[in-house]
Amino acid sequence: VDGLSDDYADKGVRVIAIEPGAISTPAVDKTLGDLEQVIRNLPPEAQTQYGALIRKMGRRGYQMEKSGSSPDVVAAAVHHALTSSRPRIRYRVGKHATLLATLPKILPESLMDALLRKMLGLSDADERPSEKAAPIGAARTSG
Repeated sequence: VDGLSDDYADKGVRVIAIEPGAISTPAVDKTLGDLEQVIRNLPPEAQTQYGALIRKMGRRGYQMEKSGSSPDVVAAAVHHALTSSRPRIRYRVGKHATLLATLPKILPESLMDALLRKMLGLSDADERPSEKAAPIGAARTSG
C-alpha cells in the first residue's frame, strides 16, 4: 500500500487496502476442496515428498477458512472505503485479521514462525530430514 500510495499520490489517487483474515466463502471449497487433484498433478517425486504435507496443511487451511467470518465484513469494509469522505488506509476485517497483522510486529521471528507452524498444524517432524526448518514464506535454497 505504501509504495502504491507514493506512486499515485501526485495523480490524486488514494490507495486503500482491504486486508481480510479468514473469510468463509464458496471459493474455499474450490481452492482447498480438491487437494488430491493438486497432488496428482505433481511429478511423482513431489507427490511422495510433499503429498502428506499438502494434505495436512490443506485440511487445516480449509478448517480455518470454513470457520472464518462472513464475506459481509469484507463487503462492508469496501463500501465504507468507497463511500467515506475520509476512508482509512487499511481495513483489517474478518477472523484473526488484526491479530495476524499485529503479531509479526511484536513477536520475535522465531516465535512467529513457531506460531504459524502450529496454526497450520505443522511440526518440525513435518520438515524433510535433509533440510533445516525455514521460516514460513521463506524460500529454501540448495547449496
